[in-house]
Amino acid sequence: MKVEIDENIEYTEEIARLQCRYKTTRIRKLAYMIQQFGMQIEASKEEKTIQVDVDDILYAETVDRRTFLYSDNEIYYYKGTLTKLEEELKVTSFLRISKTTLLNVRYLNYVKPYVNHRLKATLTNGEYLIISRNYIQNLKDYLKNSEV
Repeated sequence: MKVEIDENIEYTEEIARLQCRYKTTRIRKLAYMIQQFGMQIEASKEEKTIQVDVDDILYAETVDRRTFLYSDNEIYYYKGTLTKLEEELKVTSFLRISKTTLLNVRYLNYVKPYVNHRLKATLTNGEYLIISRNYIQNLKDYLKNSEV
């Protein structure tokens, strides 16, 4: 794949253009990744409402009916449900890996078998999450279709 960057100080808006013969799964995934860049989610930290870059979020988790967003060094509170967040992040690299967790697959380092037919996912920052057996096929399908 050839990459060209056209830089011009007179441009007022950034546009990413993909030219392809056919709109393959790889091209769609690449388009989703580009869309995710700059996308933000409203969350709160220390009682202040802020915009969090989706690309900075490693994973989201629901604990005691509250949804939290985890970045490398911050934890944010998201006011909606995990299902609502999953819907908002549908066109991104987020994937449900358990009833209570969404994973940003871009931060997935590797997976290995874990007890009770589950998988242990190690993230690029060294943290790990458990992928429940009900969601393993989702991960396999995602990885199979995202050879980007």
